[in-house]
Amino acid sequence: MERVDDNTVIRARGLPWQSSDQDIARFFRGLNIAKGGAALCLNAQGRRNGEALVRFESEEHRDLALQRHKHHMGTRYIE
Repeated sequence: MERVDDNTVIRARGLPWQSSDQDIARFFRGLNIAKGGAALCLNAQGRRNGEALVRFESEEHRDLALQRHKHHMGTRYIE
């Protein structure tokens, strides 16, 4: 088991339901996402709910990711 530093994790909301971890990587292009660090959240029926948890390699990259608040992925803005 690996202990995750929660100081490097963000929650992204408002993702298009069909988004993949590759789409998340493109949205955060230029920032280092930890290997296996994008987790798409599911609703009770097992479908994607438009949220993801993303773990970055450093707090600095997490802070830069937070600056992308309200930037767009397609027609949706991401919180």
